[in-house]
Amino acid sequence: MVRFILQDAKATLADGVYTYALDTRLSNASSFHLKKCSFQLTSEGTPPIAILLRSDAIHALCTTKHTLELKGNNHQDSSNILAVLEESHTTGRYQLRGLPRGIPLKYSHLRNLDFYFTDLSGTNVLAGGSSGGSSDLLTATDVAGRSDLVSFFDFSNSAKLTTSGSTISAFESSTDATQSYTSTSGNNVQFADFGTNGGKCINLTGDWVRFTDSTGFDEATDGNVSILFKSQAASDTYCIFQQGYFSAYGKDGHLTFNNNTNLTPIKLETNTEYLLSMDRNYTDNFVTFRLEQLSDNTVQVCREYGIPDNNNTTGSGLQYEYGGHASVSAAGTQVSNKVETNDSSAADVRKIELYLRDYHTEQTTTRTTWRYTEMEDNMDAPSDQKKYFHVCRAFDSGGQANNYGASESLNREYYSLNGNPVSCVFESFQTETNYDFLSIFPINADGTLGSALITNHTGGPTLPNNGAAITGGAGTIGLKFQWTSDGSNHQAGWECYLWDSDYTLAGSGSSRYIDIAIPEGEQLNPANGGGGSGPSGSFVAEVDINTK
Repeated sequence: MVRFILQDAKATLADGVYTYALDTRLSNASSFHLKKCSFQLTSEGTPPIAILLRSDAIHALCTTKHTLELKGNNHQDSSNILAVLEESHTTGRYQLRGLPRGIPLKYSHLRNLDFYFTDLSGTNVLAGGSSGGSSDLLTATDVAGRSDLVSFFDFSNSAKLTTSGSTISAFESSTDATQSYTSTSGNNVQFADFGTNGGKCINLTGDWVRFTDSTGFDEATDGNVSILFKSQAASDTYCIFQQGYFSAYGKDGHLTFNNNTNLTPIKLETNTEYLLSMDRNYTDNFVTFRLEQLSDNTVQVCREYGIPDNNNTTGSGLQYEYGGHASVSAAGTQVSNKVETNDSSAADVRKIELYLRDYHTEQTTTRTTWRYTEMEDNMDAPSDQKKYFHVCRAFDSGGQANNYGASESLNREYYSLNGNPVSCVFESFQTETNYDFLSIFPINADGTLGSALITNHTGGPTLPNNGAAITGGAGTIGLKFQWTSDGSNHQAGWECYLWDSDYTLAGSGSSRYIDIAIPEGEQLNPANGGGGSGPSGSFVAEVDINTK
């Protein structure tokens, strides 16, 4: 049991929530016990008679219900309240009077802690609070003036557009007139609103409608492309944009590099607005895809190796296409601003993403944590594919709905993006007993395999490791699945979740996620700091955490 002192000066305050992003995780945290807590609130108006201390992180790790709020409806639902703080002899100062009981936690690693303070109705008394500072938000002029810029398409720059009423027939880069796209259907493409902050987009309302640039402008072999788009209303095959080194398609409900390339594990929902960022390392031949859903800012991220070129060479005459393709449909796709640079350093890319996010929806708060949601991967052919991710939902070759195939002999390697050991837990398992088998091996840092963690598991419904998490040991960087089936009696197969073991898998059912703290240098402030007119607060607390 270790006692920790918590104070506001050591935490990051964003949107009323104090967050501790620990550089080293608390291994095997099994219980949490609040010993002392004092909170001071400075605000106009009448302060509440009591303050509720809450934590989503602690609540997510609880093994049982720890606090219930007595009310007319749903009082059985567990609450994230840790304690009630009562007003002391001085107005606006609140203290813990009694000693709450300890809270048992799932035997887990604890890295990110959050605490916030609400009134009795559940409203955060520091909502919107921030540490101030100058804005990190780029303007369109800032983007156009970047020294690392390759291309910038800004649909709010009317001087670079050819429009007529609500239609658009051509557009060009804000910085290079030779990067020019023309519609294949004349004036039949809608020029529409995008998002809620005055953004615009091309809205492709018919199949095979697209914008093309037949000159094939020079691209950066190493760099980043970030783009705003809205997916189709159906899980069709469609082009978001295509260039030589950077391209993105939707296919069968997933993101892919082109319509002939294996699907990534990243899921594409229908009729959904996204921010897509692609970092390419040409020397090592991989692209890191980051797809953010703009309605809730949840993220899917994966790395794919062996991404091919689209035959891009200077002067080759390759036709670049934006929001469509000659051989695939495009109806319903919307594509908006795109920025391409020859620099993929994290800090610069995050600033470009913030600009695009604000182009879609006004940004007012500094984020300290990203929520990475599950992707999907079927263990289908070809064998020996490698998948890199933060969290992934994996199936046999039949996927979620179908049985696996006949006479399969497939391997799949699963890696974390950060090089940490990978954990997995099985949700279901049903194969033909003594004929169809799954084995799992840890992958060492040098690429060799360790001793099997699961050997020839077969039958069902007994889960591998009896349903407990399976994790590679210290120094491992992934898990290898080896699967074989015979020629008959194919069954439902298996489903499991895999994630970076350095973090905590949260959620339930078919919605799992992990929260990862944003490095301090990437925590971007989108607005100038206020003059301190809003509510402010400070706190200090003592907690005991069992880390045996």
